[in-house]
Amino acid sequence: MCKAAQASGARKRISPLSFRRAMATHLLRNHAYLRHIQAILGHAQITSTELYTHLVLEDLKEVILRSHPHGRRK
Repeated sequence: MCKAAQASGARKRISPLSFRRAMATHLLRNHAYLRHIQAILGHAQITSTELYTHLVLEDLKEVILRSHPHGRRK
């Protein structure tokens, strides 16, 4: 575990890869384009970037509410 993770009191194993994945997921959740995230991470294939990002059910609900015409109805 890295020193910063130990200093934070994290109980879970944290590695540089964990930080990359967290950054990619945060960017995606904040509406960054997947292609831009791919460039930031330096991936040759978009499928590699897709593996780095983690979506949760709340993210998918937000997309439907924001993008689908019936989701916008009040």
